[in-house]
Amino acid sequence: MKITKRITFTPHRCVGCGTCRLACAVAHSQSGDLVACLEETPAVEARLRFAPPGDAPAPDPVLLHCRHCADAPCVAACKPEAMTQCEETGLVVVDRDACIGCKACIKKCPYDAVWMVRDGEKAVVKCDLCVARLQEGDGPACASSCPTDALAFEEPGTESEGGGSEAAGIDVSEEDKQ
Repeated sequence: MKITKRITFTPHRCVGCGTCRLACAVAHSQSGDLVACLEETPAVEARLRFAPPGDAPAPDPVLLHCRHCADAPCVAACKPEAMTQCEETGLVVVDRDACIGCKACIKKCPYDAVWMVRDGEKAVVKCDLCVARLQEGDGPACASSCPTDALAFEEPGTESEGGGSEAAGIDVSEEDKQ
C-alpha cells in the first residue's frame, strides 16, 4: 500500500524546542529510550533537520527532510544500492551497512535531505518516515511529538490550520522536483 500521507511543517508554529529531533533520534535508536540511546554505538541521530531562519525569501526556518520522490534521484545515484525505494510503500530507505559513503545521493538530492552520519561512520542518514512506527499504525515520531503542532502527518491538501509550507510525501509533483 502506497503511503500517501506526508509530513507538513508550519513555521510560524515552531518554537525551536527540538522535541521533534529528540523523538526522531529515540525512535531510531536500538533501546527506544532517551537516556539509554545516548550511550549507543553507532551514535543515534535525528533524520530531520532545519535550515535556520534567514533573510527573505526564507525568513522562517525550513524543514529539511526526505520527500520520498516518486522517481528518487538519490536512489538512481546509489551505485552500491544501499538507497532503495520500496515498490509497495514508495518509501526511500538506506541500508547503513551497505552504504559506502560515496555521497552520490547527497549530491543528487534536490532537498538537502541526505547527509553523512555525524560519528564518522561511512554512511548517510535521511528521513524514513519512521517506517517501523508506520508498520505499527503510528505516525512519524517527529510529528507525533511536536507540542505546537508545527509538524503534522496528514494527507495532501488537508494541511492543518495555518497551512504547512513544507511537505514531504510520496506523491511529489514533477514541478516540486526541479
